[in-house]
Amino acid sequence: MQSFALRPLWIGLNYAKLLSGCSCGCAHLDRHTQAYREYLLARGNAADYVRSCEAAVVRLSIWMKQANKRLNDLGEELLSEFLEHHLPGCQCAKSARHPSTVRAALGHLLVVLRACNVIAPKPLDLTAVGQELRRYDQYMDQVRGLAPKTREGALRLVEALNGCTHATKPRV
Repeated sequence: MQSFALRPLWIGLNYAKLLSGCSCGCAHLDRHTQAYREYLLARGNAADYVRSCEAAVVRLSIWMKQANKRLNDLGEELLSEFLEHHLPGCQCAKSARHPSTVRAALGHLLVVLRACNVIAPKPLDLTAVGQELRRYDQYMDQVRGLAPKTREGALRLVEALNGCTHATKPRV
């Protein structure tokens, strides 16, 4: 498991604590809320943003239990289902309903769960475009020596530009 620097967050409600003491959510997901919280704090996120992200994970956890979903079902497809079908009619806390905030929060959750080897790695895009993007990433890493976050941003940009000309896959 990747280690994240932990800083105390004492302002407001601690959703991770609420979730860990509650049996209303997906128990397997609930076990990883502390690592998620530490990840967000290590990235320097504001307290309000961390609470908003935790609220989104609480809502996802409850929905997963109600929908009888398992933790190993969690991935981009399940998040799309949650965001597109559940979230629009959701009556949960306002901070856990805004689509862009929830999408970002759950994207961070996937990163943490993959770093902990809890869910499967992101599936490889086996198309010609996917292969070219992997070669470009390898070039940026080995030849140019760029940092992972710089490469990630460049790949997202190239993928977005390619998506504008070839709408081939749904975005999560």
